[in-house]
Amino acid sequence: MLGILAFAHGPIEARDLLDLRQLLLQSPSPLTTETLLRPLRRFVIGDGSSGHGYVLSHLAARATDIRACFVSWGKAILTRLNGDPDHASAQSEYA
Repeated sequence: MLGILAFAHGPIEARDLLDLRQLLLQSPSPLTTETLLRPLRRFVIGDGSSGHGYVLSHLAARATDIRACFVSWGKAILTRLNGDPDHASAQSEYA
């Protein structure tokens, strides 16, 4: 559940979360989202309803800072590459 929420690009409804879980694990779950999320509740906000969904709480609170951090990091890598393109192989594969 945590992995699915980590890859979601915003709030995800309970039914979609269960569908993705079933697809990922190749088996239906007899459990509800509330039961599955109970151990994660301090990390997850929302009620799973239409228009609200679930979202990782730490991402919601810091989303702007995290996005800005990624942008700054990418700009720094581009600056280094523009200064010395021969060292492209030394850069992060993620970038």
